[in-house]
Amino acid sequence: MTVSGLVVKVAKNDAGVAAVAAMRARVELTLGEGRAGWLPVALEAGDPAHSHAVHDWVQSLPGVEFVDVVSVNFEEPDPLGPGVPADPNPCSQRSCQT
Repeated sequence: MTVSGLVVKVAKNDAGVAAVAAMRARVELTLGEGRAGWLPVALEAGDPAHSHAVHDWVQSLPGVEFVDVVSVNFEEPDPLGPGVPADPNPCSQRSCQT
């Protein structure tokens, strides 16, 4: 999974309003509160190729003037499976005797 932080510059016109509505409809995107035409966006994608495709889609929207990528986090799949917390110290005092 990749999680990216974007800042999107949106036009202050009908095209910008339509772009924000289109972004809100995508499950991969979580939109924050915009200010002065700048909109913080979190992008969660299954892999880097998916992330790039969604980024390109956002950039191509009429009313989007600029997309700035401010952070990217590539998460490796958990080998234990989802929902299983990894123990940073598997040999705790209770389970390991020396």
